[in-house]
Amino acid sequence: MRERAFVLVPLAEIAPNWIDPVSGKAIAQLLEEVECSGVSKL
Repeated sequence: MRERAFVLVPLAEIAPNWIDPVSGKAIAQLLEEVECSGVSKL
């Protein structure tokens, strides 16, 4: 999940401050670390 933009993009829209229990980072932080150019919002 932490490395998949197709999961992080929609999750960041509904819960950007949710903390991933494994990494301890917020979803918005994880999204900044992933290449998202091929994923778009509907």
